[in-house]
Amino acid sequence: MAATSLNEKYCRICAAASGTSASAEYDNPWLEAEDYLAFASIGAMVPGWSLIFPKKHQLNLARDVESTEFWSFASHAYDAVTREFGRSVIFEHGPQHENSATGCGTDHAHLHIVPLSFSLIEAAKAFDPSVHWSACKAQDLSGVIKGREYLFVSEAFNGDATEGYVAILATGRSQFFRRVIADKLGCPLEFDYKLHRFEAIANSTALTLRASVRGMQAAAA
Repeated sequence: MAATSLNEKYCRICAAASGTSASAEYDNPWLEAEDYLAFASIGAMVPGWSLIFPKKHQLNLARDVESTEFWSFASHAYDAVTREFGRSVIFEHGPQHENSATGCGTDHAHLHIVPLSFSLIEAAKAFDPSVHWSACKAQDLSGVIKGREYLFVSEAFNGDATEGYVAILATGRSQFFRRVIADKLGCPLEFDYKLHRFEAIANSTALTLRASVRGMQAAAA
């Protein structure tokens, strides 16, 4: 049996996945499959901000993006968010070791789905011109990063054919995309989800998306 890391033992995402931390609406998934969960995100500066987690404790999604099951789940989640909240982008902060700054204080892989009215990649380039971005198919991510820490963003979600941009990081970058979004929204000091939780937005998002999914499931039955 594989050893359980200290971070896995006390992982808040693993706790949420097991149903042991459901104290708020956003602590309950609004979509679930055998291996994945979708939650509303705390620190949501805009309504609809959601996260996809693998149930298995791991650091990044570089291998999951090669999986048909992952993209099937991501597509259902993305469709629900865009149906209720409009045009959305996806992004990931990809750490390679526990307690990396890139992991943003959450050593459990997760993909952000965020409704935005502006180009996140263009905003990221303007925010920090020193970060080098390269075009990358999501399914090719593992071969591109080669075990290095990374940022990935796509504004053209297309299931397993999704294409976007990747940046390889020489050093950890904490909450990079949150900083970019906060800056673009005119609230640059509110990027940190640990200090600015926006719980009312997260709870409202969870309720809206849960009802939307149930409605779609009922209509399909």
